[in-house]
Amino acid sequence: MDILFQTIQCNNLGTGQIGITPLTLIKSGTIFYSFKHLTPSINTPFSFQITKDKYLRDPKIISKTNHSCDPNIIVNTANKTCIAIKDILPGEMLTYFYPSTEWDEMNRPFACLCGSKNCIKVVNGAKTISSVTLKKYFLNDFILDLLG
Repeated sequence: MDILFQTIQCNNLGTGQIGITPLTLIKSGTIFYSFKHLTPSINTPFSFQITKDKYLRDPKIISKTNHSCDPNIIVNTANKTCIAIKDILPGEMLTYFYPSTEWDEMNRPFACLCGSKNCIKVVNGAKTISSVTLKKYFLNDFILDLLG
């Protein structure tokens, strides 16, 4: 499925960040992106963790996808895909739960401004978040393994 995206300025977050939105509807359950051929990276604000000590950087989609405690996509590191978990309308920003791919303290933890009723307040690695909170979210296999 070829979906076109546009990069946007996220002025509503007050951070000067960029985000990414689809130009067409993405239906819930759709695998809309595969990242099988990305280059390894170190832990940076634009990388994401795929194992306890391996990181990737994706300049096309994932590095432009913002955090939300009420996400609309899953970044699945086991099968290297992005999956919509809600219908995503054209112009709606793609978001995922950052601790689902981050274990240790993130390169730059930050205050969450998502406004969700389940907001975790500070976005950091899963290791720093209570297991009760983490049970509400999809977590990648390596995060589940590390949680024990």
